[in-house]
Amino acid sequence: MVDDVLQIPSSASTSSPTTSSCHSALYLPEILAKIMNFAIYRPDTSRPNRWSRTPFTSKKNPPWLFMAVSKFWRSVAVSTPWLWSTFIAQAPYRPTYRAVEDLPRMFEVHSMLGHQEPLTLEMYWSGEISRDAFDKDPSIIMRSLLIKMLMRQNRWEDVRLYMAMRLDRLGGTPASPDPAHFTFRLDKMVMVKRLDIDICAEPHPRSGKLVVRLGPAPLLETLSIGESTRFDTLLLKSSPTADMFPRLTTISLSPKFFDQYFYSWKLLESTPHVEKLSLKCGQHFIQPRRMIALPKLRHLVMRFDVVRPEAFLQKCYTPSLRILELKECKDLLVNLRNALQPLSLTELSLEVYRMGPYDTVYLMDFLHSVAGLRRLRLDDQTPAFPLLLTNLAITLHPEASSEPLLSKLASLELGIRSSSFFDEKMSCSIAFVRNIVLACRRKFHAGFHFSISISRPEESYPFRDTPPVVYPAEDVEEMLCNDSEILECLSKNFAVTVNRRVLST
Repeated sequence: MVDDVLQIPSSASTSSPTTSSCHSALYLPEILAKIMNFAIYRPDTSRPNRWSRTPFTSKKNPPWLFMAVSKFWRSVAVSTPWLWSTFIAQAPYRPTYRAVEDLPRMFEVHSMLGHQEPLTLEMYWSGEISRDAFDKDPSIIMRSLLIKMLMRQNRWEDVRLYMAMRLDRLGGTPASPDPAHFTFRLDKMVMVKRLDIDICAEPHPRSGKLVVRLGPAPLLETLSIGESTRFDTLLLKSSPTADMFPRLTTISLSPKFFDQYFYSWKLLESTPHVEKLSLKCGQHFIQPRRMIALPKLRHLVMRFDVVRPEAFLQKCYTPSLRILELKECKDLLVNLRNALQPLSLTELSLEVYRMGPYDTVYLMDFLHSVAGLRRLRLDDQTPAFPLLLTNLAITLHPEASSEPLLSKLASLELGIRSSSFFDEKMSCSIAFVRNIVLACRRKFHAGFHFSISISRPEESYPFRDTPPVVYPAEDVEEMLCNDSEILECLSKNFAVTVNRRVLST
């Protein structure tokens, strides 16, 4: 099979490299191999969304493309294992059998030519099946690919698996493998450093089960488990739990089921060296039974759908926490004040969503609880956001409080929806933004940066038979950039940015 895959097309050159056909630097196989390496895509581990827009593995893309150039290029590619250590399989939304039938065989070639090189893998499949004229099920191919990947899990280094096993809405048959029983054991992945797994099986008696067993992983640095992926922990009596993940510094958990919370808190108890934690909790949230010590945690991201974040913060010992991001924040300011007061935060990001009260008394108490902030970001997810900014401008006025508020603040970022600038009559007003800019200019004098980002134009349908309402974000941006009072605030120590556009007088 491998010989057939590596066969040179008749149109390809089979001659050795000469001065008339290629540059003299390509004479040396090691030079050509290094040049080939630059054409191989590998996810950037330093970026948050390092898997976005990844080119999938195809015979039209490197390293497969090198095989069709000449025999010399083919011999160099075949003898260079690290060219084959990356395999990215992205199935379309409704994949046909023909679109994915080559993936298992291609992975076999990659794993064989890669020898013992650590593997970088991605498998992305989300959507329903689409049977072809021969009525073949593409889910069988995807299951075969996943099984072949599992057979090489001792070489996994950087792996992302995302599969949404849904039903075929037309035929009513499962689109997932039939059945899909898979068990992932970290203690079998001796090379794994980064693991991102989210395999969602739709509730169906034939959808199968998936379990992630968290065992000792000495090289694991980053772990992300999706909300529909069940997992448990393997605790070995011979080794303490704190030694199971000695290098694990970044964790992302989205427990959805009741028992998943128990294993989530158990995992955090065994990783006191974690530095960044992303936690998403749903309606079945249960707080930890005992205190969780995370002495090295510096960055915490929380997305709590229907519960208060203070329920978790009060059960965690986080003396090193400096960056806090609260997504879909539905808590009251008074509760957040009590939870944030013991912390020494320098950066705070709030996605304001049905949050109140917004009056100046509560705002003043809240700002006192985060007095050490250097950077503050507020994202608009509520119609009351203009009122919040108006009262915030009043609260920040130098005469509003006898004690200094946010005296160390150096950056204020606002993410505002374009609809917040318009009333029911489609009249545009930027007064609430102008007021907060003026308040910051009066209060902060040295090296302050004020940033405004306006979301894309939104469309809403007040009534089913009426045309959509479009909010022109471009018009709002021009009004902010040309406002005379905002421009008067500009100086070398006070900068204003609108949609990454730095204003200047």
